[in-house]
Amino acid sequence: MLTSTFLATKLKNAIKSQVNRTRPHAVASNVPYRFEAGNSDQKEMTSFPSGHTAAIVAASLPIVREYPQFRMVSFCLTGLVGGLRVARGKHYLSDVTVGAAIGIVSYAASKTACDLLGRYVPTKR
Repeated sequence: MLTSTFLATKLKNAIKSQVNRTRPHAVASNVPYRFEAGNSDQKEMTSFPSGHTAAIVAASLPIVREYPQFRMVSFCLTGLVGGLRVARGKHYLSDVTVGAAIGIVSYAASKTACDLLGRYVPTKR
């Protein structure tokens, strides 16, 4: 879980450092909308992608793998986090979608790496 979340954070940061996108709440306050290559560090210009969504997806997938009985709770909470980011005007739906994809890719990469290194030991059910 830690490896997956760490990787998701690194990937999210790499993308955010290359993309400027105005946050929805800033656009609602008459800040001009921009979605372009760039490296702004202004909070209002770092909407893409959603780091909260990337992190929660990356953290929840290993939990679901080990504790499948919590799948529905985990997915509902994960969806709630992403949905609230949109509802609060922090992100666009596409920011959340890309954040979720980053979380999925990070989980898959970290799981593959751990499996290849022989460090993953599944719990016995």
